[in-house]
Amino acid sequence: MTDDMQNIKRRTVKLFKEIYQLKHQLQEQSNQYEEEMRSFFMSIINQLDEIEINRRNELVNAKGATSEQVEMINAFYQRIKDPLLSVLSQNNVIPLRPTMMTDPEFTQTIHTITNPELEDGQIVEVLRPGYLRGEELIRPTEIVAVQNA
Repeated sequence: MTDDMQNIKRRTVKLFKEIYQLKHQLQEQSNQYEEEMRSFFMSIINQLDEIEINRRNELVNAKGATSEQVEMINAFYQRIKDPLLSVLSQNNVIPLRPTMMTDPEFTQTIHTITNPELEDGQIVEVLRPGYLRGEELIRPTEIVAVQNA
């Protein structure tokens, strides 16, 4: 009977080791998958940034354009952006909507300006939108903020 108990104990220990190894492998694969998805999302976000830069440049070049022509330009670029935004949305990646004031958790101040008529920390311009996936910050919102001190 003792030999049987020892044998069962050895097999149980071996099974626990195998379970631990499988759990560890699964965690590594999950981490790798998450990193690849994050990289994929960032490539889409970077494409959205490029599209927005092109839209803004086209609007600058169309200074004498009618409001109808400006609407057509905006609609054209929105049609390009919508499928990319849809892919992000389907994967629970959403653009951040900044508040009036900086939030160190979700914003990154790229430039500051001085303006005594505005409150310190007030957002003056959004340079690039931030994105959130669930509770994970993919990219902070890049902003210009007021700093009077």
